[in-house]
Amino acid sequence: LESLQVLHVDMQGSQFPESVLQLKRLTALEFIGCNFTGPLKTDTFKDLRLLKTIDISFNSFEGDVPPLPAYAHDIRLSNNRFSGAFPVLPTSVRILYAENNQLSGTLHDKWTEAWALEEIDVHNNHLTGSIDVSSFAELFRLDVSNNELSGPFPCEDLEFSTPFLTLLNMSRNHFSGYLPHYFGSSLALLDLSHNQFTGSLSDSCLSDVPIFELNFSHNQLSGTLPFQFFAVDEIHIIDFSHNEFTATAIDFGGSVEVWNWKGSFNNLSGPALHQGLGVLSVASTVDMSHNHFNGTIASSILSFRYLTWLDISGNEFSGPPPTLFFNTITGYWNFSSNKLNGTLTVDRDILHHNASASDLRVDVSNNKDISGTVPEELGIFGVGVYISNTMILCPCDNRGMPSSGQLLNTTFADPKRTSQGMHIPGVVLQPQTWLAKGHCKEVHVYSADQGTVNVEKDEATVIRVKGENFSHATKCALNFEEVETKYISPTTLECHLPSGDSGLCLLTIQYEGSVIAPEGISLLRVLSCPESTFVNDNRCLPCPSGAYCAGRHAPPVPKEGYYSFEGKYHKCTPSYACLGDNKCRQGYTDRFCGSCDDGYYAIGSDCLRCPGASSLQFAGVILCLVAITLIVLLLWSRLSPFFGTVSLVITYLQIVSIFGAMDLHWPDHIRRGFNLLSITALNLDFLAMPCTVSTDYETGWLVRAGLPIFVACYFGLLWIGLSLYGYFRPVPASWKDRIISVFVIFLSVLYLIVSVTAIEPLDCTRRDNGLSTFDAEPSLLCYDSWWYRMLPFCLVAIVLYVFGIPCLMFGICYATRKLHSDEQTVRRFGHLFVRYTENRYYNEILVLSRKFGVVIAALLLTQQPMGQALLSFAVLDMAIVAHLILKPYKELVLNVLEAILLSSLLVILLAGMGFYQGYNRATDTTLTVLVYLAFSVSVVAMLSVLARPFQRNRYKAIKPEGQ
Repeated sequence: LESLQVLHVDMQGSQFPESVLQLKRLTALEFIGCNFTGPLKTDTFKDLRLLKTIDISFNSFEGDVPPLPAYAHDIRLSNNRFSGAFPVLPTSVRILYAENNQLSGTLHDKWTEAWALEEIDVHNNHLTGSIDVSSFAELFRLDVSNNELSGPFPCEDLEFSTPFLTLLNMSRNHFSGYLPHYFGSSLALLDLSHNQFTGSLSDSCLSDVPIFELNFSHNQLSGTLPFQFFAVDEIHIIDFSHNEFTATAIDFGGSVEVWNWKGSFNNLSGPALHQGLGVLSVASTVDMSHNHFNGTIASSILSFRYLTWLDISGNEFSGPPPTLFFNTITGYWNFSSNKLNGTLTVDRDILHHNASASDLRVDVSNNKDISGTVPEELGIFGVGVYISNTMILCPCDNRGMPSSGQLLNTTFADPKRTSQGMHIPGVVLQPQTWLAKGHCKEVHVYSADQGTVNVEKDEATVIRVKGENFSHATKCALNFEEVETKYISPTTLECHLPSGDSGLCLLTIQYEGSVIAPEGISLLRVLSCPESTFVNDNRCLPCPSGAYCAGRHAPPVPKEGYYSFEGKYHKCTPSYACLGDNKCRQGYTDRFCGSCDDGYYAIGSDCLRCPGASSLQFAGVILCLVAITLIVLLLWSRLSPFFGTVSLVITYLQIVSIFGAMDLHWPDHIRRGFNLLSITALNLDFLAMPCTVSTDYETGWLVRAGLPIFVACYFGLLWIGLSLYGYFRPVPASWKDRIISVFVIFLSVLYLIVSVTAIEPLDCTRRDNGLSTFDAEPSLLCYDSWWYRMLPFCLVAIVLYVFGIPCLMFGICYATRKLHSDEQTVRRFGHLFVRYTENRYYNEILVLSRKFGVVIAALLLTQQPMGQALLSFAVLDMAIVAHLILKPYKELVLNVLEAILLSSLLVILLAGMGFYQGYNRATDTTLTVLVYLAFSVSVVAMLSVLARPFQRNRYKAIKPEGQ
């Protein structure tokens, strides 16, 4: 068992089951919301060494957190009762959630080695000390709020050290000192409230920052406000209240859409609300209280249809109070403690149309020069008015003026009816909210506690809203613009949202233009799922295998190394081609990122950019092969002493190149080096044919499969040409023997690449959706028409090459086993047996079998890299055992060399298994050194043996006469 998941099963307060500790192959352990209690033993995770995912959140575990597994990537301890010191984090951890516990102690010495951290949430604990995140280059979420942390800001350069950081919440701690001059280019939420930061903010601190919510409140910051507080389009929620900021010229006249703007309890001054209020046109909350603002107030400020809270109290505004507009049934206007004068006025048309006796409040107290009477309409509609310390009289109802400080909430008429008798339904909405992911990046929906969200491509999003007292006049509005609404019943509405990507979408329920909401026009709490789950049909379901679920409202997205197709999450081959979220690495394209993009060609599993002169590369490789052939023929007698060693070298390099095709998470530089070694197998991919000629897979396969036939024709033409030349001039008989010998050598070299080509069409993977994809070209489906067209050619190639070439070699070796002294036999086939002892004439067949075993492992287990490695390891292990027993070579040095090369292959393969396990950066460095060391030892050994003939010749040249 590798994965154990138990979700929301009530274990009735039992302790952690010790039977789980016997599952030593477990990689994922999830006990979420199971009502476990009690402490965890110190050795809880000791034997679970393969654990990568631990989620025991929403339980009642207590006591110390036990030592965590060394290879854990995802650790979630949220919402328990853990206490004691914060645990030491393993170096491999990427995600850590430990919020809502009672952990204490410091952080900086516990996460020093966890360089791969991407998400950290430890809010609501008792952590102390300072923190430093400058070493976490992959970090994109950090929440340490509501602790007892102190010290300076945790990073001097966010842009350089944490370039992907999007959420930073350090609120309610004891941090102090100065803030950085620049907050980076990725932040979407920054909350530094309730700390002790000092100094000023530079004008460039928010340049190019796509920030959505910004909170500097309750600090000791001073200086002028950065201009971005009024000019950055992305900032919608700003709170810098309770500081010591100054400003003498605040301009709200821009086009930025601010939803919440809070700057109370500062030293701001100057006129601010007299004209040009575009920034506040969509604001729901504006709090400018307790500053030194002055000047007049634009009479239209309360006409903004979304404004539900305006507090400008404790300033020095003068002139008449603005005309009272009420666009909602919830509102609070606070003009108290200013220098206003004149009388209260009401826009009667707006009031009659929208108001009802709900929670409407107007405070004009402590404005000594405001006079007149309270407009009668405010009493009719139940609007509360604070008038203490003013000269305002109550309406003429023979009841006299109210006592000082009394809240006027008159009841001259039925508070649910206007004087015209218009009925305002007492709509009751459920307080929950839904957030749907579909055509909008986010859809905030008021009051839908049981709504179903169905999102399909090119169709509308349907959201069902539950409440009470709905009627045909109740409508849905998206961003306050009415959308198609279907009345189902007095308790149910269906809102049909139009298609198209429109960013952040706020869905509200309206009655004849009035917004109905339980807490005004502000973003309510979003009903969300815990992380590692996603919303589906009103339920939080576990995240699918191969996907990453951020929780809240986010849908599953493919993890790195996976690709989403037809609702399933499939492993990519190679895995590094898929970057996650269905994005392909540069150079890769198509389904599962399994094909090379235009302008790229494949070498092994790598997609390389086409060379500038690809046709010249094609011609150059062909000419090199021809030249090598002619050189071998012409210099046969001089090169023959090297054939035995060269054969060992080529076999070694070919097998190493096959390792590069295994998806063992090799470092890029190692994998590319291995893939380049496939040139020793005469890999035609080096011709970069896709860069010159556009061909489909079938054509390319036929070209590669026809390579031995091309080689046979080439040597046949040489034979014929040499025979014709013999009619005019005598030709030594040894030349024809050389052609035969070189042809057989080429077949031996080609065996690996033609075996790969012949078996490749059979390499298919059955996906979760029932389809079988072709691993070499995942955009193609196996068992389709093209596959059946190729099947006969594939079977013929397997017979001719995979089995035919070894049978040919064995036939030659067997037929000539007693002719080793025959000169012509040695010239033609000596390279097959001359280096072996007489009774080991068949060893060349064992070498071909070794190649075949590695090819089978690489091709038929493409979705199981560890299986590839283990099978290859078994093949090579048997090969080295057989070699040590047989000792097939006549020369001791060749026996030693082959033992070194086989050992090197085993070491490299073991390192590949280590890379696949993904331990940590230090281990990867060690494994990289091990690979280079093993390869270097092999190269030195090969060069030493190749140099022996030269050393013997040099010794003969300097040997004195007579000796």
